[in-house]
Amino acid sequence: MAAIGHVALFAILSVVWSAKPVPLPTPKPVEVSLVDDVALDQQA
Repeated sequence: MAAIGHVALFAILSVVWSAKPVPLPTPKPVEVSLVDDVALDQQA
């Protein structure tokens, strides 16, 4: 009985490990501006 359980466990783990991994979502790029601090103030 233990041998059957071990074979079943090995089969399940083999299927899980060989499954295609879910791709991670790619984050949207952040826009960066290299400017002086003076330019960051809004003009009225």
